[in-house]
Amino acid sequence: MRLTSNYSHRRERTGFTVAGSRFIKENCRWLFPMFRWRTFLPRCNPQCGFSFIIGAVVLFLISYLYISHRTRVGRPFRLGQLGARLHNGAHIQGSGRRNAFSSTDVKIPKPRRRWEEKAEAQNESGVEGTVSWRQVSDVINLMAKMTPDDPSSGKPAVQSEVLMRQIKELTEAMLSEKTMLPKLQDPPMCVGDLKEGEVEDIFCIPKPNYLSHIKNPCWYTDEMFREVKVRKLNCLPYFHILGCAKSGTTDLWNRLMSHPHVVSNDGLLHKEGLWWSWRRYGISGYNRNKVMNFSEYVDLFQDTARQIQASVESDSLLQQILITGDASPPDFWDFRGWTNISQNRNHHIPRVITPHLMKHFYTNPKFILMFRDPIERLYSDYFFVGGGLTSLDFHNDVLASINLVHSCVKRFGLVSCFYDHRLYIKLPVRLPFACYSVFMREWLQVFPKENFLLIKTEEYDEDSEATLKEVMAFLGLGPLRENVLQEITEEERSRVTVQRKIAGPMRNATREILHSLLDPCGLELARLLKNDKFTWS
Repeated sequence: MRLTSNYSHRRERTGFTVAGSRFIKENCRWLFPMFRWRTFLPRCNPQCGFSFIIGAVVLFLISYLYISHRTRVGRPFRLGQLGARLHNGAHIQGSGRRNAFSSTDVKIPKPRRRWEEKAEAQNESGVEGTVSWRQVSDVINLMAKMTPDDPSSGKPAVQSEVLMRQIKELTEAMLSEKTMLPKLQDPPMCVGDLKEGEVEDIFCIPKPNYLSHIKNPCWYTDEMFREVKVRKLNCLPYFHILGCAKSGTTDLWNRLMSHPHVVSNDGLLHKEGLWWSWRRYGISGYNRNKVMNFSEYVDLFQDTARQIQASVESDSLLQQILITGDASPPDFWDFRGWTNISQNRNHHIPRVITPHLMKHFYTNPKFILMFRDPIERLYSDYFFVGGGLTSLDFHNDVLASINLVHSCVKRFGLVSCFYDHRLYIKLPVRLPFACYSVFMREWLQVFPKENFLLIKTEEYDEDSEATLKEVMAFLGLGPLRENVLQEITEEERSRVTVQRKIAGPMRNATREILHSLLDPCGLELARLLKNDKFTWS
């Protein structure tokens, strides 16, 4: 009986093994070859077959890593060639448009054509080119091997006395009241007929009749839907977060979105409408895009309108507390589209800019302005937009930008240059809007200081909870419980520029140059705002 039992047990086990092998052969031939181990190793048990496969995989991986390492290390790339590339290739000759702004008495490194390269890449493929992490690492490692005596290490080509003269003349122009736009005595009027290149005249759009029982600025319009007239609720932002790139506006917005009474929009990152400064004129950063009219901008806030409309229909009180906003930093400083405004026709400097356009729609708007140390912000912004890879790139591009801006201002005037699209796309460092006072004084000519909540980014970083409480009080939002507010403030920071950390600290020589240029702007900003905390000198 025992022999029979053992025999039958062995037969069942063998039958199961054969059946399983036949099933794998017939149904899984497309899988990894290890499922067909009996084909390759007919006389080997399963343990032996799997061991062989694992060994083959390990050998393959070792070979692949070794070949990759040898290819990377054995690259035919000489240190001298890298130095020449960093010194010359990174600052290639500019176009004729840049040469029109160039000075003849100064020889400096030419700005990079990074922006033109990005535009060409977008036009060809619709995708913006990026630098791989391996390229970044290679350049940084080879830069570290350079000796101070290396002629390719990038010594400043601008003589100190010439540079200081340029800085002095630029500072005088930025602080002079003569460079301010003339204050309008009467509101702009509708022009009506549009000339070539001009965009929608919003002064021809009647100011909406905002509903008094709704906190957010909303109004009804009659529209046709399937040959039936319907009433549609439209809304504009209750508040605007302004500032400059890398000042913390995205982080503040994301934390505000945690409040149950604040609704996001359908703009970029559900945050930026970018209409007042860019999309209204068909501008998209350094490129051109489709022009967006006012009704399309209003459609970005349809989510808020739907929630408020549902609240009205259900007789709840949400319409009295729900608000939405627009956090588009360029709205504060980017006035490049002024030549497309009908009211500026036949004028060599603008009469109407973004604050005047907003004044037409808003009676008592709320602006939240964030200001960061302009030097640190400029350094972070440089790497954020892909300007360069190292602190040496930044140093050379700062010198090039100072020369370009100085030459332009000396020839055409500050307003024509600071609000000019051609110069903007040529600058390797976005230097003009680092002087906050130039733009702040234009806003204060249109809106009183009471419409602005001014936030210093450094204080926001140190105590974000106190800043959030201040913002909520300014917007009339209900207070949050302490534990909820603490959870919001402990969230991870948004949009931290990793490239800036890779590049390391700014060079002391660069910092001294920027202090000489921008410290007077900080003093002027403190004077305009009557608040000394906005000086970073």
